[in-house]
Amino acid sequence: MSTGLSSRNPAWLPDGKWLTYDDTDRVWIADPDSGSIRSLTESDVPGFLRWSPTGTEVIYSVPGAIRVTRLDGTILSTYQTPVLDFESPFSSFSLDGMRVAVPRPYGGSIRIIISNLDGSGETVVSSSAAYQPWWRP
Repeated sequence: MSTGLSSRNPAWLPDGKWLTYDDTDRVWIADPDSGSIRSLTESDVPGFLRWSPTGTEVIYSVPGAIRVTRLDGTILSTYQTPVLDFESPFSSFSLDGMRVAVPRPYGGSIRIIISNLDGSGETVVSSSAAYQPWWRP
């Protein structure tokens, strides 16, 4: 089961029924039982995806931004992000899957913001430069 390109960053959906990976250009979703594969994203997506706890949304990087998308490909929100000295800005879903935390330019620095999946309710939660948000139980 492969797209024929360099496959990396495999991640199972929370229900364990689907597998995703990227090839430095797209994020792919595969059914390991049937072997079927389809693109989950448009091209020029470096990947680095994380699934929501419910498995119905995914967050991943695109050039200069982080995007939240439904499993059917519907884009819920896009966050402009800084160009950093590593391959991709980090982001994460809250434990209930209702909010995201992403690094964003704010006040001349990079801060962590949280918001609802659709991008509403944005709140700055870090008081100094930060890049890797993680939620704790």
